Amino acid sequence: MCNKLYVFYSGFILFSTNFVSEINAGVTSVSESFENVDIFHRLQIYSENAPKPVGPYSQAIQFGRTVYVSAVLGMDKDTMKLVPGGAEAEAKQALENLSAILDQANTHFSNVVKTTVYLHDMNDFLAVNKQYKEYFRHPYPARTTLEVSKLPLGAKVAIEAIVGLGDSWSVAHASTTDATGTTEKSLEEIHM
Repeated sequence: MCNKLYVFYSGFILFSTNFVSEINAGVTSVSESFENVDIFHRLQIYSENAPKPVGPYSQAIQFGRTVYVSAVLGMDKDTMKLVPGGAEAEAKQALENLSAILDQANTHFSNVVKTTVYLHDMNDFLAVNKQYKEYFRHPYPARTTLEVSKLPLGAKVAIEAIVGLGDSWSVAHASTTDATGTTEKSLEEIHM
């Protein structure tokens, strides 16, 4: 009985070792195909035409062919204060700020695949939708709208987005960063 178990385990280990080696060989060939592209760096996107972040985060990060835009407030980039006029005015300004970030990423509203809209008061839903429809067209991106108890700076609305990049993609002024935030090389060196 012990001899049969030993043969079984030995055969299983030999099979497993060969199987894992074949898988690793396949992974190596797949990863080699991405060596020259170098698209899996985190690329920080920053637009001078949108407000500076009010905390330790980036306006947006590109990873591969996707851009993740942080929640954008309805702030004036020059004063760094919320625009007056309530939720509708803030929504319009937030979407203008989002537009500036998308421009910097060399993309546009039609490539937005998902948004999340944070409202301080769900009663502002229709007013925010009125502005939202001025920037997004059918087919609209997927969206989640949430009422939250508080937003930064006392904002009434914040909008974040996930954006897919088309075939001709490049970012005008971005840099790659490692996990510590150290800049490694410019995007132009990677993709141009």
